[in-house]
Amino acid sequence: MTDRDRLIVELRPILVTIKKDSSSSELEIFQNQSIRPILKLQHPLIIKIFQAYVIQHKVEFNALELSQKLEIIHTSFSKDVKLRSHLNGLVLGHLTEYEFDFYTAHASQLNKRIISMIKQRIIDSIQII
Repeated sequence: MTDRDRLIVELRPILVTIKKDSSSSELEIFQNQSIRPILKLQHPLIIKIFQAYVIQHKVEFNALELSQKLEIIHTSFSKDVKLRSHLNGLVLGHLTEYEFDFYTAHASQLNKRIISMIKQRIIDSIQII
């Protein structure tokens, strides 16, 4: 591991996750060891980006009912490629070289996981948006 990679990993919060066992896939292990800590580190910025997104799109988010807020979130993630790419980039920028190589080999599956996890974080933080 390079010095740069070591520094990247040291920035991440330590999460207690379920121990890997023989039934855990490589993707699940990568998700728990790399993606989840990065998402936790980047959580405040993820929320700020989504807040800026709703302001930019002139959505009176606070005036909406919960079901409408959820619909806005789901629609935003399903239709706005730029938003997904922007948020996905927050994760990719914190990968080590080895992790990026793994990500590249599994990009399609990992992109879906990353976006799903980000969307869930936004939903779970809906009261502060």
